[in-house]
Amino acid sequence: MKRVATLVTFTTALHFLSHSARAENQPATPDTPSSAVTQPKTDASQPKESQGSADELFRQGVLLMKSDNCPEAIVQFQRSQELDPSGATLLNLATCYVRLGRTGSAWRAYRQAAEAAKSEGDDDLGERAFRAMSIIAPRLTQIIIIAPRGTTPISLTLNGQPLPNDGQPVPLDPGEHVVEATAPGRQPWQRVVKASEIGATLVIDVPELQPALQSSQRNTTWRTIAGIGMGTGALSIAIGSVFGISAIVANNEAKSNCRDGRCNAAGVDLRNDAMHKATLSNYFMGIGALVAAGGAILWFTAPAHAETSFSIAPSFGAAEKRVDVSVRGRL
Repeated sequence: MKRVATLVTFTTALHFLSHSARAENQPATPDTPSSAVTQPKTDASQPKESQGSADELFRQGVLLMKSDNCPEAIVQFQRSQELDPSGATLLNLATCYVRLGRTGSAWRAYRQAAEAAKSEGDDDLGERAFRAMSIIAPRLTQIIIIAPRGTTPISLTLNGQPLPNDGQPVPLDPGEHVVEATAPGRQPWQRVVKASEIGATLVIDVPELQPALQSSQRNTTWRTIAGIGMGTGALSIAIGSVFGISAIVANNEAKSNCRDGRCNAAGVDLRNDAMHKATLSNYFMGIGALVAAGGAILWFTAPAHAETSFSIAPSFGAAEKRVDVSVRGRL
């Protein structure tokens, strides 16, 4: 059973913009002669049911591509390729990538199509794939990732996909990409790069990965934070106690300046001062108890998380006669 691709011409190789389908049942590549016709064979080892489903998905992809709906066409071509691999499917998939400006994905798909054409014995399809690759190549932005030399094996990924650790250039689609390096017993490393300059090659040097925090180290970190919390809570309670005692003293002094519920100017000032200090005492005592209790709970639970931060920042408002406490953390 044969699957037939669709030939799509492009007005210029510079922008890879497709114009129209020259003729049905021909493969899609930039600047391919309209007289070329290819009929790539499907894998005979695949079950007939899979081939039938793959052919139907392929036809749907062709129709979508002809109607300039490449995002949906890509989905159909990918599903068809999974069921029954074919060089013609890869060729059409690459053309859709070209239409969408995804030059890196297009170049990789054309290379896969060329490899498939070789295994299928289809020299014509392979020639078209190579010609398309040569047209796209000057427009590519590529990345070279250099891993650190060492005995620890490092795994590299590009946008979550595994990447060979061979130092070879990898074509990128325009836009942002995430490079990540991981290794057993090491902290992961990540960097975001942007492919924006046509024809440029980005060289990324991955640094030596830092040793991962052991469970005991993580536990110690949390215990340290818990200790700081309990200490801060105790300090806050102590400050609250001082304000409380001062409020009592001010209130007693105010009473000596008051008779029968009436106070002189000094008595009024002392009473207001006592009320303000009592309010501060309540704030510090309450917040201190809360922070100290949280620190105690954290001390006994001590979860093993690597990255943590914790801060307590009190602020005073003299005009408003109030105190605020800001608690920030990352768990």
